[in-house]
Amino acid sequence: MEAIGLFATGVLVGYVAWLRADFLVGVLILPFVANYATRRWSTFAMTFGYFGAGNIELPDIVGRFFAHPNPLVQFVAPLALTALLAAPFLIYAAGARPWVRILTWFAALLVLSVPPVGLFAWHNPLFLAGSLYPHAGLLGIVLTALLLATMAGLRGRVGPRAGLLAALMAASGFYAVHYAHFAMGTPAVNWGAVPTNAPPASTPHAQTERTAAAIRIMHEAIPLSGFSAFVFPESTIEPYRPVDELMLFEPSNLAAKHHEALVFGAVIEDGHGGWRDVVMGAGTMANQDGTPRILTDARVPMPVGNWHLGLPGGAPLHAFSTDRGTIGNSPVAWSICYEDTILWPHWFLLTGNPAALVALDDDWVLSGTRAARAQAISAHQLARMAGVLLVDAVND
Repeated sequence: MEAIGLFATGVLVGYVAWLRADFLVGVLILPFVANYATRRWSTFAMTFGYFGAGNIELPDIVGRFFAHPNPLVQFVAPLALTALLAAPFLIYAAGARPWVRILTWFAALLVLSVPPVGLFAWHNPLFLAGSLYPHAGLLGIVLTALLLATMAGLRGRVGPRAGLLAALMAASGFYAVHYAHFAMGTPAVNWGAVPTNAPPASTPHAQTERTAAAIRIMHEAIPLSGFSAFVFPESTIEPYRPVDELMLFEPSNLAAKHHEALVFGAVIEDGHGGWRDVVMGAGTMANQDGTPRILTDARVPMPVGNWHLGLPGGAPLHAFSTDRGTIGNSPVAWSICYEDTILWPHWFLLTGNPAALVALDDDWVLSGTRAARAQAISAHQLARMAGVLLVDAVND
């Protein structure tokens, strides 16, 4: 009965906490309730319920992504992912002395957030750092982990743990009050994120039409906006072909004449069933001959859908590459689609001093799902952690 009750608690917290960024404070319930677990498997059941609530729509999303999905991938993979994300909390020493519970909960959060598990860990409770410790960067994540761990060790004679908890809450109050009315970033360029509503193209003709539609938007926006940089979504051009390079030559030159940068996502096929999910720059970001140039690759493509876990095809994994980039004279932190949902790739964002978090997303298969909402909340929280402007271009 203990495990069932904790599982139900985890499901409820996982469902409600990710409805809105303001509701993420609900994840504080998890370590508090863990105090009353007497067995490790009960804590596992609670966190399995929490992550399972976030993964409940994955079978439907896999069905949208693949024309003929493998039933094993569609139904078993979400369960395996949920178990993987809950597994670190088997470290938690349920029923042990308070300081042991604190240390083991902190260790579980650490394992959850770094590779290999951290490459899959969306719905990470540490995204709460954006609400509790805005503008604190990596320090805010550490403080949030300490706060959650301290709550996991409250049961028993409180003693000095009460002082630690009070100090962490006081620090949260300081950050929340100090930055309550602080503008999120002061970029050196005037940013413009361009949302699109383009379905996937399955034929060469449809691919050309999709590129032509994006170029029409560029042509219409460039002379009227006054922006210094336009950002278009991930996979705006998919796949990127020689004809697309020719089609982009005119808007690239037009943007350069207006001293504007064009930033867009593209898919570059390698001819062997694989591809690169890249960000490209045109206008003032183009090569000297006016052709678009690659600014960055995705570091952690979406597992199974894009990143094939070492199997043939798919996009390569660059888990230890930097998220740092530059647009004009402004340093930026990149985030491409799935990367919005995990903490690991964002080291420059959290430890450097970027002008903005530039996120490029293709959420067509996620439209109307809780997964799309969770991704938007995660990107918002990442920007709040760093205290920077979020420039989020989405295709949905």
